[in-house]
Amino acid sequence: MYGLTYGVKWSDSADASAGISLGRVVVTKRTRDTFRPEIALARGPRNMTDPAEGDEAALFSWNWALAWTMTAGLKLFQQVSGAWVEVQPGAPFPNMPSSARHVALAFDQSARHMFGWEDDGQVRVRQWSLQTQEYIFRGPFPGVDPVLLNDIPLTYDIPASDVLLFYLSADRLRVCARVQRENYEVEHTMLTLPEPGVLDQVVVGQYRYQIYGATLAGCRGRTRQIGTPYRCGITCALAWKRSRLASCSRL
Repeated sequence: MYGLTYGVKWSDSADASAGISLGRVVVTKRTRDTFRPEIALARGPRNMTDPAEGDEAALFSWNWALAWTMTAGLKLFQQVSGAWVEVQPGAPFPNMPSSARHVALAFDQSARHMFGWEDDGQVRVRQWSLQTQEYIFRGPFPGVDPVLLNDIPLTYDIPASDVLLFYLSADRLRVCARVQRENYEVEHTMLTLPEPGVLDQVVVGQYRYQIYGATLAGCRGRTRQIGTPYRCGITCALAWKRSRLASCSRL
């Protein structure tokens, strides 16, 4: 799924590649009988580090992918004329331990990539620091299944924009979020789930977002969360399979 989709795809095959030819990628467990190829998708700028006009079209008109390859570790790609072309990240990616999973990708207001991952129940994020003019790390935070999202396509408010970090609590019973303007230091509980789940993707629309996930036990289908941006202060709802709609908290 492209468009303004952030996150990863999944499959019922351990040989899955998410339908994207980026070489052999690491595949991790998603649920009891489904798998997740470690490829994160995001929309971003034409040229990394160049925000151009700084508007939504300049910042989010190109498809990008972060792939955890079996032979070369993390690699960043941009789709150009239908082909995936490797792009140097500006600073070397860290080596991923075998316990890592669920890589995440987004781009910030300066047209630089941000990425995150989970390692043994802890979430970490690497972001560009305007203060130090270098990439820095945030975390670790307790949690699983991280997804990064720039909220400009949600709010159309570039000066007040944030890169959001969505994830599940370590017990997979809460949808949580942290925000860039708080340096990801504060955990906000968005929703308490009726049963443990997995978090796959975040899809954005006009002043709305959808979070795709599923129940942990044997559920192959995706369900979706339909909500409003946290800044609007309007409650949102999440429908997990076999559950009722449940209200989520305001950030």
